[in-house]
Amino acid sequence: MRTRFFGYLLLLALPLAGCEKLDFGDDGGITRTDAQGRTTGRTDSSEWTTDLSWDKQERELFKDLSFAIDGPNSPRLSNARFVLYPNPAPKFANFAADFQPNGPVRPRIRYVLVDKRYRVMQTGTLRSENSVSGAAGLLLDFALVLDAPKLDKGKTYRLYYVMYNEEHSGALGYLCKGHGDVELAK
Repeated sequence: MRTRFFGYLLLLALPLAGCEKLDFGDDGGITRTDAQGRTTGRTDSSEWTTDLSWDKQERELFKDLSFAIDGPNSPRLSNARFVLYPNPAPKFANFAADFQPNGPVRPRIRYVLVDKRYRVMQTGTLRSENSVSGAAGLLLDFALVLDAPKLDKGKTYRLYYVMYNEEHSGALGYLCKGHGDVELAK
């Protein structure tokens, strides 16, 4: 009887063991920015840049893409940086990508917003209708509407993003990936 009881406890605990929680770090983990995109406090150096590797749970968020997102950034771009502003973010925010294109690109950004338990809260695609080539630097500014009914004001979420080149499918499409933490303004 006692063995059966512990067996049931183990079965109940197994699903919980698979649920990783995000650690947003100190101060909610966000890089605070004003309405012009300037930082207004501490910054998190792991955010709003490019990530070389993601774990399986992170990669699964983008499993519908037609190209692999593992590995380094594409040689088709360099010096990629991102910012979401303002942060804490109201319903309408800006998501900017600053990078050096090394050849013709028509950038698209797929994003997934998750809560601290990796539950998907919102997804979308940000588009730039311009194809750019070899500029000294390129800044694309996208409007991002944080309007999913499940989002709570004052809570912190993580935005994962994958930038890809719409002009190429398959392996040549992937440009870079990254993440940043977003707090919804109260």
